[in-house]
Amino acid sequence: MPIVLYGTTMNNPVDSNQSPKGARMWLCAAVMAIALFILLANMLTFVVFSFNVSLGAGLRSLAAAVLPFTVVIYMRLFTRLLRVRRRIPSFNLYFLFTVWTIFLFGFTRSLYGFAFPLAELMFSITLAATTLRYSSQSVSAFLSCCYGVITGFLIYVVFAGLPFSFQ
Repeated sequence: MPIVLYGTTMNNPVDSNQSPKGARMWLCAAVMAIALFILLANMLTFVVFSFNVSLGAGLRSLAAAVLPFTVVIYMRLFTRLLRVRRRIPSFNLYFLFTVWTIFLFGFTRSLYGFAFPLAELMFSITLAATTLRYSSQSVSAFLSCCYGVITGFLIYVVFAGLPFSFQ
């Protein structure tokens, strides 16, 4: 059923030329920034706390945070493995990142003070996987990942409270 807005009929108000593109652009930018902030803040909190334990633990934690980005950048620039893009439906990415984020926050809650920097590695892998989905041809895939991270974070907060790094 078409929607009537300001005297014009629109079949899909989201893709309409009548919608303010500037506001939509700012909303998308805010979603991206919030999702990346959630992941970065948690990862950096674990790194900072590791440096409080000892210099060795901090450097190990920092290495775990940088490792996934190093691998992804190398594979993206010097191999063909990550250049071939398979079309994954946006909802599948959204659902996958929502469930993964809930698991990530629940699992890493118990990892503070753990000898192996697993929490930093997991947050860094998630951040690298999210940013890997970004390309100028498919911003919707990246946005789906970002919305999934935000949704998973909010579900976690509703059911388990604030994560360790936000307390």
